[in-house]
Amino acid sequence: MNSDDFFVNNTNPRFTQSTFGCLDVMGGTAEYAGSLVLFTPEQTCISIILALRNDTTIRLYKQSTTAFPDFQIDISALLQQDRTVNQSILRDITASQYTTGIVAACIVLFSIQQNIALTGLDVYIQSPSDQPETEPKEALAISILKALAEANQVVFIENELPILAHNALQLLSLHHLPLANTLASYYVKPGYMLPILCQPDHVSSTFIIPEGLGFASINMGPKSNKQLTLQEQVYTAASIGYTMISLYDGTYPHELDTARKTGNRENLLYNGYLANITPNEFDNRYKWLPKHVYGSTFLEKSGILVDSALSVFPDISYPVFQATVHPIYENIRAQYFSLLLQHMPETDDVERRQKSLQQLGNWMFQSHTSYAALGLSNPTADRLIQWVQQHLGKGVFGARLTHSNTENSVCILWEGQQGYDTIQAIYQVISQEAQSPISLRFNR
Repeated sequence: MNSDDFFVNNTNPRFTQSTFGCLDVMGGTAEYAGSLVLFTPEQTCISIILALRNDTTIRLYKQSTTAFPDFQIDISALLQQDRTVNQSILRDITASQYTTGIVAACIVLFSIQQNIALTGLDVYIQSPSDQPETEPKEALAISILKALAEANQVVFIENELPILAHNALQLLSLHHLPLANTLASYYVKPGYMLPILCQPDHVSSTFIIPEGLGFASINMGPKSNKQLTLQEQVYTAASIGYTMISLYDGTYPHELDTARKTGNRENLLYNGYLANITPNEFDNRYKWLPKHVYGSTFLEKSGILVDSALSVFPDISYPVFQATVHPIYENIRAQYFSLLLQHMPETDDVERRQKSLQQLGNWMFQSHTSYAALGLSNPTADRLIQWVQQHLGKGVFGARLTHSNTENSVCILWEGQQGYDTIQAIYQVISQEAQSPISLRFNR
């Protein structure tokens, strides 16, 4: 079905928006503790055409490589009389069709924020993927909100729109989602690297990716509930580590509690983020942190986490040391990576350029090793990293498991035609070994 056929009975104005998915190149495994994260846009682009309806029905069609039904659902009961979201109905919508759940969450939060009546939508989605679980959900949410803003003549300022998109996605998730990925989808530009300092949302100026260099991602499908639960335990472990460090250095419990309630961390030690601790400071002052701490022990002694989205469970043993040290070193790696990438030797300076590429790759491998030490990798990702290591010198230089909100993806640094061919060869091998479908994407 083409878009004209889809909108044949809707004469209201149509609004078109497109948003790229994004790939975190470095730092994305430590955004939970305030690290610098480097993003680049992927070739996957979500385009939508949206028209307001005169009722409260969401009607959705997705143009993709396989048949996708014309799906519609009434959302009149989604917004309750007190202008809050009916979570039960939203869960039912999401269970019926996840993409429609994203659209519904966006329109209801938009209605609440702008204090306007809840209205239905016709949404025509153009996506290169026929697998909803591998679509960049952040890109879809941002495209929907951009179109809604245009249709309602609403002007968002600063980070309002990506934060609203993030809140919509968070409504659909049982697990804590980082804000950085949604910010990145909003701000990334083809051919550029986007630095975001996750404290919590400091977006820096983009810089050009050196000519001839590229980043590819091999996507291995959605994370399991077990992976997402473990990921949240790591977030909690890092927050426990920060509390222990703060109390050790004289912060009062009520100061931590105030920061948790207000969200303002500026007056806390290291501005409230582990990533502001240097590796030397950690090695000299905080190596006494225990490897693991049971939730019950922490709750008895303090129990205060600065991050209000996290909770401590008594019977869980939290990997405090590694969860604390990882973002401290990852932030430094991301900063060095950014600086070197911005000052890469030219292609005719072959020896210095190769050494620089090898250094970039080494930081990526170090990032993966540190992240895997938290138990957050998986056998397919580890196997893929090994394949890249075995093909060093053939146009590929480094790889790491990225930290997409809900996907398992490995980012690979490559250069030139040889690197492109090597990645294609690795992808073919991994595709044959993998127990579930995987996909390959390149940056724009």
